[in-house]
Amino acid sequence: MVKNKLCIVSKYSPEREGGVEEVVRQHVGMLSKLEWESITVFYMTYNKNEKPNETDKNGTKIIYRPIWVPPLKLLDIIVYNFLVGFSAYFGKYDVVHSHAECGFGYSLFVLLLGKKAKWIHTYHGVWFRVISIHLAFKSSLVYRLILKLANFILSLYESVPGHLSDLVTVVSPNVKKDIIEYYNIRNNIVVLPNSFDKKFLEIGRVKSKEKSRKMLKLENSSYYILYIGRDIYTKGLDIALEILSTLSEITLPKKVKLLALANGSNIQIPPRLIENIVIMEYVPKNLMVHIYSSCDVFIFPSRYDSFGIVALEAIATGLPVIVSNRVGFIDFIGTTKIPVVTVEDITTWIKYVNAFLTNKKIVKKFVVHGEKDVLKKFSNNVIGEKLRKIYILLHSQN
Repeated sequence: MVKNKLCIVSKYSPEREGGVEEVVRQHVGMLSKLEWESITVFYMTYNKNEKPNETDKNGTKIIYRPIWVPPLKLLDIIVYNFLVGFSAYFGKYDVVHSHAECGFGYSLFVLLLGKKAKWIHTYHGVWFRVISIHLAFKSSLVYRLILKLANFILSLYESVPGHLSDLVTVVSPNVKKDIIEYYNIRNNIVVLPNSFDKKFLEIGRVKSKEKSRKMLKLENSSYYILYIGRDIYTKGLDIALEILSTLSEITLPKKVKLLALANGSNIQIPPRLIENIVIMEYVPKNLMVHIYSSCDVFIFPSRYDSFGIVALEAIATGLPVIVSNRVGFIDFIGTTKIPVVTVEDITTWIKYVNAFLTNKKIVKKFVVHGEKDVLKKFSNNVIGEKLRKIYILLHSQN
């Protein structure tokens, strides 16, 4: 590829764990192999003293450039969008790659002044779907009206970059379907799933359940069901609690507990289940392998998840996984390899959880197939090659 300058527009610091930032970090590593002159990653910060960080990778200059914004809810992202849009537009970049809600500011300059650089915009999900789920849980008329107004504004806000950019990428066929349905974006949409680092798989294989539980101060005498999800409505924590409640009434060889990586302040736990739940609000990425290794089964009862990288991580570490039919990555693996359950079908959730807790043969069979699928379809090498082809496609367009 010809030496060019690439600008990537993200939201949070590249040091932030998980989410879009994880994807951006992976993309920078992959794209540095394509002989760019420089890759500049813009991100939002509340720290006025934060300085740009510059490194060299594979002969490409990598620059992480923070943009300070006031730490005020909603105002921060509005200010950031304008500032990062200005920086990206007037920064003399050959290609701009914006992510999620951070493409709107750049689109304003494109609308006003015309297009200067090739432009890719990536959708990691659709806010319309998320807010619609929240609406189902809110009874206050005022709150529902506010959410509906927010939904309308966000839909306009999110859709503009998709209409103006040269190429749109999405993390799953589900997201592609959503942006076509809700945003009427139809041209130049490419599905690019999130990648999975093979190192995580290798680390996971050497960890033992006993050592991991000791490190996390978990009991060896209990079964542990793992749940991960910050947004309790969208990610289905209420379903996880119902599964735990039902299992607590069934006679099993061991007591069943739920290890929940969630925002504890927002969780209403029934008193009789308090002793059976362990809540961890934050776990560093380097300890996540111990989280997976310490548990017996991972449930992902999400009402909406555009991809579901945590489920892939769980599979890679040898943990049996059960997911809802609303998780994006099942479009790539298929429903025959892992149990896929309708969100509210508690009976089927219980059936699969019970089987994985008590039948080692089923677990072993699942782990063998799971590892192959993770390596075959979501490794950095596989996704990196797809990303390379996307950039070649972009350069070939007039």
